[in-house]
Amino acid sequence: MPQLKKTFHFFIILILSFCCSKDPVNNNNKQNSNSYSENAESAFQSLITLYWNDNNHIFYSTNYKNENLNYWWQAHGLNAIVDASIRVKNDKYFKMISDFYNGIGIANDGFINDFYDDMAWMGIALLRAYEQTNINKYLDTSTQLWDNITTGWNENNGGGIAWNKHQLTYKNTPSNATTAILSFRLYAITKDKKYFDLGEKTMNWLYDTLVDKSSGMVWDGIGRTEANLIDDNWLFTYNQGIFLGACIEFYNTSQKEIWRERAIKTADNAIIAFTGHFNVLKDEGKGDGGLFKGILIRYLKYLSDQPFLDKAKSDVYKAFIKNNSEVLWKAGKSASYPYTFNHDWTKNPAGEIDLSVQLSGVFLLEACSGIEIKKH
Repeated sequence: MPQLKKTFHFFIILILSFCCSKDPVNNNNKQNSNSYSENAESAFQSLITLYWNDNNHIFYSTNYKNENLNYWWQAHGLNAIVDASIRVKNDKYFKMISDFYNGIGIANDGFINDFYDDMAWMGIALLRAYEQTNINKYLDTSTQLWDNITTGWNENNGGGIAWNKHQLTYKNTPSNATTAILSFRLYAITKDKKYFDLGEKTMNWLYDTLVDKSSGMVWDGIGRTEANLIDDNWLFTYNQGIFLGACIEFYNTSQKEIWRERAIKTADNAIIAFTGHFNVLKDEGKGDGGLFKGILIRYLKYLSDQPFLDKAKSDVYKAFIKNNSEVLWKAGKSASYPYTFNHDWTKNPAGEIDLSVQLSGVFLLEACSGIEIKKH
């Protein structure tokens, strides 16, 4: 077993070293490292130009101005605004955050939703907005959402947060990992132990129920079609990203090293298991699936920035992100500005592009901005 582990980690380093030493799409069109922040800003401005509804102050669901409300996509739209605000290091986008807060409250008739994972995403985004702006209403709404999410915990299949209010026996990674992230972050701000306690029991249930202990692969859910049936054939980048993100938060609040190790194990497995052509994350389609890769990238970047991570390992993750970004910028975006992005990061987009797909491209380019790979 130790030899197998060494071989697995060597394979990760080998494949990622290859993917970042060669540009698989066009060796003569390499991004200049100084342009990554500019590309991230171009991507964000494209998002606003094509998807921002100036009247309702939320995002259209497609670049064709579709007004169907998808609450969890909107939460990630807020994440994109907060990301841009952090990158420019000033209050340039604070008004847009405020406008969005008012807009989504009207469009959704408040912030409560039937889907527990959707509310957790909105709570996470609002908490990030609070940390950036120090405006208390964002924190207050985040805690109100958390209060509502706690009603989703029940003892079917040994515990866990349900997926939605009309299917309480179905528990999945999206509801539980996002709840854990929100809980640990609220604990870090408020020091109220109720947040830590829910995060801890949620993560213990999730790891015991929906994680393959040998590989670190995270399954989707249990009880969707039959009481004890696990969807272990539903394998998405999304679940890997939010689980490793929740592991980071658990480690940072508890200093229990096992959760740091679990984050790394899932990350190492994910960048091999979900990699396709040109060593880029595989296409997971349109609709909700269009957001999945961007979420994994967000938390992989978060992991790469953690002070507990070995520098060599951090650089492996950052190299992976940079390679994905290079390929997207050259092969997966439209020919002219404002840019759209494809759900397949190796092919040009065309026609109607879902907000979810666009956001994944924005998240990837945002993650790449400011990356520095140090020489050893």
